[in-house]
This record gives sequence, C-alpha cells and structure tokens, in this order.
Amino acid sequence: MINLAKGRYFALMDQGDFSYPDRLSKQVDALEESLDLDLLSTRAIKISMEGEPLGYLPSLLSHAEITSAPWKGFCMPHPTWMGRLQWFKKNHYAEPAPYLCEDQELLLRTFEESNFSCLEEVCLAYRVREGIGFSVLLKIRYHQLCMQ
Repeated sequence: MINLAKGRYFALMDQGDFSYPDRLSKQVDALEESLDLDLLSTRAIKISMEGEPLGYLPSLLSHAEITSAPWKGFCMPHPTWMGRLQWFKKNHYAEPAPYLCEDQELLLRTFEESNFSCLEEVCLAYRVREGIGFSVLLKIRYHQLCMQ
C-alpha cells in the first residue's frame, strides 16, 4: 500500500481496532506543526475481544524517551502510526518481515536518522488477541534480539 499511496501522510490501523473519530485530524495537525517529525503515534487503550477496557498500551511521548533503550524495544503502538509518506517510501518494512515484530525492526533501523513522537491523547482502542502463548512471545523476543 505504501507504494500505491499518493498523499502527504500514511496512517496505519489494524483490523478489529477502533480509531477515535478525531485521531487522523489530530495527527495531521501535529505533523503540520512539527515539520521535522517523521512518525507520530498516539496513546491507545487495550480492549478485550468483547470490547471491555483492559488498560493502556505502553507508550512514551518524545523521541528521546521512545529511543532511550532500543534493546528493550520502542513503545510506539504500531496501529496508531501516522507519518510522512516520503519517510515510509524511504524506509520500507523489511521483506521478509521478522516474525510479528516488523514495526520494531523498522524503528530500530531508522531511529538514529528519524524523529518520532507520540500524542499524549488516547486515539485508538486496540483489540487484544486472546491465546498468545508463551512460545509465541518467546519467538517474537528471539526475533527482536536477532535484529539487534
């Protein structure tokens, strides 16, 4: 989709999640105000498969906070991302994508030359998949360590 996109910005969202009505306009406004900003996320609330609130996804606000410990991963909820299309076209996702951590690979590869931020407001409800076992989490962490 990145290669087909024609606008100034590119936004992501996962199937089953709920974007708040003003999410995109708030992100566009923030990107318009900060011309040096490449990628912007928002805070997100976790919800169950039935839509019950479960808490918040971890997120940090400034580039310095987000990138302070890259070996631990980046707290930038992937389905809330919006960035400049030129940044996405310059920094494609890895092919083949690492196992369930393509967002972390992209951030790890680009954080030193990019500028990331996160809106303080919650603008997305993230549906938590049930049944992710320890073996899946271990496999994800293994692939993250290999990338590093």
